Amino acid sequence: MDIIARWRPLVISVLTVVAVCLGGFPAPASAGPSQSDDPARVARQRLQDPASLVRTNWRAVLASGLDRLPELRTTVSVTEPLRGLVLAGSLRLPETVVLAADTTIVARDLVLTGPRVTIEGQGHSLALLTIDGVQTAGLGTGPAPTTTHTRQTLTTIVINTSGTQGSAGYDGPNGFFGYDGFDGSDGQPYPAGCYFPNGGRGQNGENGGNGVDGGDGHSGTDAGSITLDIPEGADATYELIAKGGKGGDGGRGGDGAEGGRGGNGGRGADMNDFYCGILLGTPAGNGGDGGNGGNGGSGGSGGRGGTGGPGGSITVTYPAGFDTANISPDASGGDGGTGGSPGFFGFANYGGRGGGGGYDFYFGMDGQNGFSGLGGFVGGLGSNGHTGSIGTSGSVSITER
Repeated sequence: MDIIARWRPLVISVLTVVAVCLGGFPAPASAGPSQSDDPARVARQRLQDPASLVRTNWRAVLASGLDRLPELRTTVSVTEPLRGLVLAGSLRLPETVVLAADTTIVARDLVLTGPRVTIEGQGHSLALLTIDGVQTAGLGTGPAPTTTHTRQTLTTIVINTSGTQGSAGYDGPNGFFGYDGFDGSDGQPYPAGCYFPNGGRGQNGENGGNGVDGGDGHSGTDAGSITLDIPEGADATYELIAKGGKGGDGGRGGDGAEGGRGGNGGRGADMNDFYCGILLGTPAGNGGDGGNGGNGGSGGSGGRGGTGGPGGSITVTYPAGFDTANISPDASGGDGGTGGSPGFFGFANYGGRGGGGGYDFYFGMDGQNGFSGLGGFVGGLGSNGHTGSIGTSGSVSITER
């Protein structure tokens, strides 16, 4: 009995395992297909990364999912700026299309309303994936073609994702005008001491202030990227421009200011005491010299032009037999901004007049007139600002898929 009791748990466990293996417990219900396996969902997710598709056979790989996307069975006419993922069965483009943000266009047919369509990216990136072809509906707003595949005449599609120009530098403020010098004081006679002083010298005019240098221009903005997968049978020409934005122009240098005028010399004191002339031979006072005129301020230098923005990347894949001479790419860096013009020099001012000598009312020993002050010098002309540097070039890849 002890042996049976000892082995009973083991026997029960073995019998339980055998029952499970023989279908003693029901199998769990199937959860059904995963949402990640839904072809439409997969296609929509893959289209979010167009750069990963252009070198693949994505039209065939995603065909089942693309057929299930309801947007690819619609006809859409573009009437406002585009942004984000744009899906359409037939996408009708006017002569000018504007992007408001980075945009991916996926359409079965791209219908142009004229022989030349320009897509202005304004620095935003564009991916253009056409499933079937590019069609020309002709000028005006007539009906789109009704057949399924391409019916092109030679058309031109211009895609311009170039950066925008940087803002200009500020203009330098002008210098401050120099103050005029004060006039010298007139000599005041002191007969009690037989003192008849000279007139005071005029004060020099203050130099004009220099103009401030102009501000540097700001850098141009980066170009957006262009991703283009040309469909089979396309007979269009593509002008692809992803040039960096031009640097902003440098600001103008401020003008130098005019110097102040020199003060006039004061008048010498009159000798009006008879006894001072007899006893001491004291003459009348001399006139004071005029002050020198102030120099003009120098003009400020122009600001440096901003650096051009970097060019974007251009990635193109094309089908066998397509003439690559119909692809014209430009991913160059933006031009540097123009340097600012210099500020003008400030003008000099006149020296003050010399003061008149005092009179000797008794013996004719009048004081001498003062000398006029010297005129100032004109300021220097500012220098031109330097042109900004050219931005770095982007990349261009054109390959057959």
